[in-house]
Amino acid sequence: MTVTPAATSTRLAAGLPWLASLGEHGDQAALITASGVLSHADLAGRVDEVTERLAGPRRLVLLEGTNTVTTVVTYLAALTAGHVVLLAAAGASGPSEALRAAYDPDIVVGADAAIEVVRAESAHDLHPDLALLLS
Repeated sequence: MTVTPAATSTRLAAGLPWLASLGEHGDQAALITASGVLSHADLAGRVDEVTERLAGPRRLVLLEGTNTVTTVVTYLAALTAGHVVLLAAAGASGPSEALRAAYDPDIVVGADAAIEVVRAESAHDLHPDLALLLS
């Protein structure tokens, strides 16, 4: 698989250069799961695909975190797109309604990777150094 440079923002280049060069490690193992090994090149390709779906101005993304490749890919894609991630524990009924009500995210991503864009522009004044919120 040939990996082209990710379509990264200037925010990423300044703050997370390791993410921009993810695919440069080629066939080396990036993630080892029960179903197999995902190479850095494959991970970078998946991240690029999701990054395109999350493209737009910097926003707050509520991500329902599970122990899956999909969550890792979505988390890295949100960072690549320059967003701030609010990582929420997976719940039976989706992302925590309490966190959603308290933080009013601009984008919500469920454990099934369904992306709900709540608004096109952020309702928040996000500090430029902020990348991750953990409850």
